[in-house]
Amino acid sequence: MNRSFFRGILAGSIIGTVIGMFSAPQMKPMPENVRKMMDDPGKIQNRAKKVLKGLSKGVSEIIK
Repeated sequence: MNRSFFRGILAGSIIGTVIGMFSAPQMKPMPENVRKMMDDPGKIQNRAKKVLKGLSKGVSEIIK
């Protein structure tokens, strides 16, 4: 019984992966604020740097 269950899980995951690879992704309309951010990638990079700096400070404080 366990063997057939796990074979079914494995087969289902493989079939799902294949279907996911061949199906086209759904394009959702972007909100206006996201569209503005995508126009200026420098802002996104600066925000990402700030987030990473804050995370690294938090992690270093936890480690101490």
